[in-house]
Amino acid sequence: MGGAVVAVGAGTVGYLVRNSAPSPPTNSTQQVVTEIVTNTQSVTNTQSKPVEFGVTMFGFHDEGAWDPNAYAQLITLKDNYKIDIHLYEEVGLTDINRILTLGAGTDDIIWAHSYSYADAVKAVAANFPTKYFLAEDFASRPDYFTPNVVAIGQTPHEAYYLCGALSAKMSTSKKLGYVHNIEEPFSTSWANAYKQGALYAEPSATVTRVVIGNFVDPVKTRDAVDAMAASGVDAIFNTMDDFSAIYEAQAKNIYACQAYYDATYKAPDTIIANGVWNFSAILNKVTAAVVGNTWASLRQNSFYNPLSLKDGSLTLGTYGNKVTSDDQNYIEQLKQQIISGQVVVNTNETTWTP
Repeated sequence: MGGAVVAVGAGTVGYLVRNSAPSPPTNSTQQVVTEIVTNTQSVTNTQSKPVEFGVTMFGFHDEGAWDPNAYAQLITLKDNYKIDIHLYEEVGLTDINRILTLGAGTDDIIWAHSYSYADAVKAVAANFPTKYFLAEDFASRPDYFTPNVVAIGQTPHEAYYLCGALSAKMSTSKKLGYVHNIEEPFSTSWANAYKQGALYAEPSATVTRVVIGNFVDPVKTRDAVDAMAASGVDAIFNTMDDFSAIYEAQAKNIYACQAYYDATYKAPDTIIANGVWNFSAILNKVTAAVVGNTWASLRQNSFYNPLSLKDGSLTLGTYGNKVTSDDQNYIEQLKQQIISGQVVVNTNETTWTP
């Protein structure tokens, strides 16, 4: 599917959704447009024109946890910049090169919001040296990408560690569960970070992991949580890109943590914390570099931007209603110990041991 442009007036920020699933072979175009216009009269900088900021998504900005989290942080740029935001939704791997090329024709900055898009960013960015790209990656590889690319590190380990510690502290059975979307070495290291935190807080704790094999599978996910609860698990961590695990935990009266997104409001008596990926700081740095013409300095000093508790790019979101002040204090103290280096989270444990 193609897209259509939303006209925006002065003093506003426009959000353009270009629904970009793989195109039909005839190259026919079906237009899908969502328009949201927000007043930005509080913006005081002297930009001569809005920054055109595009983001490619596997899913949709208003479905699930992964893409809505990115969208919610992206739109905060309106507080500091005149900006037009373009969303390229439902972009599969067979179509990502075409969509990035499409975006580079109009956008100043293109954010490829998935590690799976990294190779496509390398290929397309080389063809558009005057446009700027934000990739996601698991290691710092400045020589792999062209100079017009910087990267976000997919490193949520510290937040998952804290979620594991809190789960173990609040669990009665000391039996925890981890709902794992797709098993890969890097994502297994995230699961191990959760387990590390649990064992730090409660050495007798156990963690049962179930690999779903997809990012969204409500039936299999709910069945997995049901089985874990039946075995005595009373706290889970959900990495799925929907909230089926949370709702099943709610139905079974057990605790849960959600990855990516602050979802506590959805089930405040069930969710105890979240492993939130907060992209706001890097989004502001990238936009500031483009507006201020300081990209070379950004690239030299901050090519790779790993997620961490120290800079606020990882948070726990909102604590749930059942988290006591003592438990909150324990986690906040542990957070400071991680930031100071007193407690070290192992990010390289890529094999799961039951």
